[in-house]
Amino acid sequence: MSDFNNFFLDGMRWLNRRQETASAVEIEYDALDFGVFVIRAVVGKVDQKTLNESRLDTGSFMFDFIIFAEDLPRNPIPGDKIRCFERTFEVSNLIAGRAFDYVDSAFEALRTHTQLVD
Repeated sequence: MSDFNNFFLDGMRWLNRRQETASAVEIEYDALDFGVFVIRAVVGKVDQKTLNESRLDTGSFMFDFIIFAEDLPRNPIPGDKIRCFERTFEVSNLIAGRAFDYVDSAFEALRTHTQLVD
């Protein structure tokens, strides 16, 4: 059974890297306590809508970056900065109080939640 598990994980890693190659852009990731890293990430824009206490729709745009964990010195934390498309984004605890979520079952790709700061 372990050979199958390794085969599955190897296949998932291969597929993740193929996606990164096809759709990723170069970003600067400023991990506050480790410096700036130039890495590749897949960028997505998220339109989050919620009902307020008056039952009116309110919404905001967030930008998520899918980054491979091995490309960073540590997991993303609030306050880290990402520079991309001549804009600056700040890592934030925007969804369920977390700065990131894993997007694959191998726990290698991080969906990093940010907000546009300039």
